[in-house]
Amino acid sequence: MSPGLGAVEGFSGDDLTNPAAAVAGGEVPFAGHHGGAVTALELRIHGVGGASAEENLETPSVLQVAGDHRAGFYRPWFPGGSAAGRPRVEAYCWGKLNYQASWSALWLLLLPFGLVNVAHWALPADRHPRLLTASRVVLRLLGLALTTAFVGTTAYLCLDVLAWQAARYNRLWDWLDFFSQRSIGVRLTLAAVPVLLVIAGLWWLSHRTQGDYEKRQSGYGAPDEDGWTLSSSSFWCGDTPLRRQRQAHLTVASAVLIAVLAMPAAPLPWLRCSLLVLAGLLALGAVVCLATPWVDRVTQGGADRGRRDTVSEAVAWGSFGLAAATALGRIWWQPTVLDRGSYAGEPGAEAIPYDARFQDVLLLVPLGLCLVLLILVWGQKPWRDGRQSLDVMAKGFTPVVVALLASLVAGVFGSTVIMSVANVLARPTATEEGSGRGLIVPYAAYAGGLAFAVTLASVLVVGIVLAGKRRRMARHVRECDGLGTLASVYADRGAAHAGPDCRKEVAGTWATSKLTDSGAGGLVGIVLPTAVALVGYEAYLLGGGGVAWLGAVAQYGTTIGVFVTGLFVVYLRSALTSSIKRKRFGFFWDVVTFWPRACHPLGPPSYAERSVPEVVTRIRRVVGDEARDGGDPAVAQEMAESFPPGGIREPHSPVLLVGYSQGSVIAHAAIAQLPEGVRHRVALLTLAAPLRRLYGRAFPAYFGTAQLDVLRSRLSTTGTVRWINLVRRSDYVGGWVLQDPGTSGAVLDREIFDPPVLWADADPAPPPMHLHSDWFADPQTRRFASELAGIISPHPAGP
Repeated sequence: MSPGLGAVEGFSGDDLTNPAAAVAGGEVPFAGHHGGAVTALELRIHGVGGASAEENLETPSVLQVAGDHRAGFYRPWFPGGSAAGRPRVEAYCWGKLNYQASWSALWLLLLPFGLVNVAHWALPADRHPRLLTASRVVLRLLGLALTTAFVGTTAYLCLDVLAWQAARYNRLWDWLDFFSQRSIGVRLTLAAVPVLLVIAGLWWLSHRTQGDYEKRQSGYGAPDEDGWTLSSSSFWCGDTPLRRQRQAHLTVASAVLIAVLAMPAAPLPWLRCSLLVLAGLLALGAVVCLATPWVDRVTQGGADRGRRDTVSEAVAWGSFGLAAATALGRIWWQPTVLDRGSYAGEPGAEAIPYDARFQDVLLLVPLGLCLVLLILVWGQKPWRDGRQSLDVMAKGFTPVVVALLASLVAGVFGSTVIMSVANVLARPTATEEGSGRGLIVPYAAYAGGLAFAVTLASVLVVGIVLAGKRRRMARHVRECDGLGTLASVYADRGAAHAGPDCRKEVAGTWATSKLTDSGAGGLVGIVLPTAVALVGYEAYLLGGGGVAWLGAVAQYGTTIGVFVTGLFVVYLRSALTSSIKRKRFGFFWDVVTFWPRACHPLGPPSYAERSVPEVVTRIRRVVGDEARDGGDPAVAQEMAESFPPGGIREPHSPVLLVGYSQGSVIAHAAIAQLPEGVRHRVALLTLAAPLRRLYGRAFPAYFGTAQLDVLRSRLSTTGTVRWINLVRRSDYVGGWVLQDPGTSGAVLDREIFDPPVLWADADPAPPPMHLHSDWFADPQTRRFASELAGIISPHPAGP
């Protein structure tokens, strides 16, 4: 293996020199050069926050030796010095795959789409195949419903609120007089342009990222073991189902615009009816398509393409062209508009007829699908396996909770946007109260405002409950004996001499970290009241109710929702572009974008679709895996590095894979994709790993206890386990994997003390606590890395 970036003479323009020259000068740790021994390569994978290579390698200077400008492999560089005696360490930095300043704000607007994808992977293990298949179908239909609601809300704002109502009644600003003075048909045509651009933009974002993520493959030599879900050779290659689902979503989005444009009555009533029927047929076709296994992410992984793909693509673009033609045709096909309040005998003269009711349907359909999903998941009994109770999040109903959260976020966000625009232009009024003094908005907008007010109240109540729970846990840790208490953990590290302030500080930190385990219950306590308020108030308004104070609360809720949503988007965008702020929020975003796009092709892409194949290929190159077919990326890299002949080469060696936080999840997924002959040459060290605490409990089919036990067995040889998991009790993300390290017989899970000792209150400078951070620099971790490196044989296994 050559030291260059992709070739013997390859290098990064961001580096001050090239790897070949640095290796020749002995400035980079390199096996077998300048008399160096062939030892295991320690390959580090960072966690959330996109830490730099310098931070990961604990050195001020690094050189890139593989990868590209977005995700690469780096080694320490000692310019002007010698790397002799330095450990051979390499860092894989993938942070830029997930955080791009130019796109982060756009992806945040599509967060509900990403949550639907997360719900898919949170479904229970495959114990009831038919119910599980039906659950995946419902989630794909939920994704389609959210796309319909997104485009429908956009169309309502542009066509109904702006082009039909505000422009018709001179509510727009003076600089839009050119728009207000046009005929209503021309206004509808112009207002349809932003909707078409939104549809095209959603398609383009998905298509653009598909080449960078879903088209990559890591399954060359993957074991494809029954009972080990992450070992499927097509797991990280979702090109085919993504493309097929995207065509269905493009079709239904175009159908929505066609339907809204055809709702106003006009001459040629047969044309209006034909367009409405055609829009319904297109939507029905998309629903049927998504209900078939042909688009299933689990059964249709890979990059195949057939005749049906060509037909569905033609239908998708044909529907988009029909939507554009319908919008253009409104210039001549003018709606029949009579006097104010009189509209060709149809109701809703002051707004596009039936459009407000359409918005109410778009709000309720996703919630109805969540109810169906609840029934299907309930039938699978996710809280137990036979007679054995399972340690699963939200009693196994995580997919329902996440799907409901996605629906509520989409519904409330759409409501706040509609009410914001209406409040800026005029005083909004409910659907049936068209008095001419304000803009008509659907009942869904008022229901969303009240739901947001209930959300804020629920957050307050949940916060109070969790604060009380934290106090009780802190008291137990501080004052009691037994597993997980200060007296037990620090029996040999200063517990007898610790002062009350020390005990209070450490116990409080540990208790706060333990609240992570209550996060699912807190989320349920927020989501359920919000859903009940949303559906209840919507039904109340549809039934003719109209209590004044509820309407006022809904208005205030909408106003606060607009303000909070704006602050939230601004903060999240800054968090995604700032490495310091990112750590406060990044873990949530990294979980959402870790999973492939299984049910919603327009959601944020999965960085793991690229990072996992890259890590797999790198390990195979370092270890020396046998050559596969011509499409194997490892073979392609080997061929590129063979020119020019001669030069410095690094012999093959074992790999100690070190995963920190989210990096431990990537490491787990990468090992599952390794050929058996390569896996025997790999050891695993996980730091601050959320493998069981979050992923195992929320995604049991892929990281549950049974799956983690499979990984342990595949990293075991003749009774020796090549996997160690390090745990801090102050860590609010990571935790033990198979057994609490404080219990007797814990082999895989080991304790890291944070703080390292307890102290007397008179100590003016006690040791700091690091919680979830600074794992690579912690001196307690090095002996475990050395232990694993000593287990791996130093002799190369392949060519």
